[in-house]
Amino acid sequence: MKNSALNLTRKLILPLAVFCASQGAMGAVQVVTLPDPGSLIQGIPTSFLFDQGWSYSAKLLDQMQTAGQIPASYGDYQFTVGTGTIPVLVYTGSNGATNPSPFEQPLDACGSGNCTGFQGTWNLGSQVNDYEGTVGALRNMLSGAGLMLYFDHNEQEGANAIPNLRATGQLSVYDGLTLVKSWAFDSNPNGIYDSTAWVTSCSEFNVGATAPNNLPCDIYIPTATATYQMKQNSGSGKPDYFLIPDGFDLYDPTFLDRYKFVIDINLTDLNPGFDELGIAGFRFARQVDEPTPLALMGIAFLGLAAQLRRRRTPENLAK
Repeated sequence: MKNSALNLTRKLILPLAVFCASQGAMGAVQVVTLPDPGSLIQGIPTSFLFDQGWSYSAKLLDQMQTAGQIPASYGDYQFTVGTGTIPVLVYTGSNGATNPSPFEQPLDACGSGNCTGFQGTWNLGSQVNDYEGTVGALRNMLSGAGLMLYFDHNEQEGANAIPNLRATGQLSVYDGLTLVKSWAFDSNPNGIYDSTAWVTSCSEFNVGATAPNNLPCDIYIPTATATYQMKQNSGSGKPDYFLIPDGFDLYDPTFLDRYKFVIDINLTDLNPGFDELGIAGFRFARQVDEPTPLALMGIAFLGLAAQLRRRRTPENLAK
């Protein structure tokens, strides 16, 4: 009887322990750990603040990680993006791309060289009770991770091409059609969305001790201990930039689940190769040592299972 109880406990507790521990580290979408905003690695900024939005070069983070400057446990900064791999897309040139309910369908990017600019608003709707893409739905999808936008820079190149583009944007939270709060991404640091205060999205990016001094895409930092060179226009279906609204807390208790989040996007100097904007998740480096309650539960179950195994040793059975 005792052996049957122990076997049943082992069958129930061990799988549950593994499940709980894994759920503490996994989310519903691709989640990576980012260096804290404004932090330096080898004397090089890992991010830049544009008004109320932090911009990270995903390629720079990837190279720093390859060089051993960022832990591999922080995740893959070059995860696959695009239709079928990212749960929610905001802006894409992929034909037939769709988002799951209740999220609004992605904005259709103009491609094949047919436009030089794009301006659109995603998820606003037109009715007071239009609650597609709510804060609650986003919370459920991200499972405790923060909201991160990734941008896949994919401009056409060639003798007459313009591989860089310029962008601005805004993330807002609405109660129906009433604005609750917003965060601006532009080059004018005034806390107000200036749609034509452009930020350059560089197709190539050099930074460090031996980089040319040619802003905004080449940043010479004489005190840096390394130099990195990134090509962010490869069309490889990988993130080129990560965007984080400064101080935005998806889990702010004053944000009701019914509130919806809205994204404005404005692009110019397009030479389209189907750039893409989508949603992923993140945690900052300072948060990675804070285990979630579910992970703690998994650790507790593992400890209990180990204690039961110790009770089954020959020495203990002989007592």
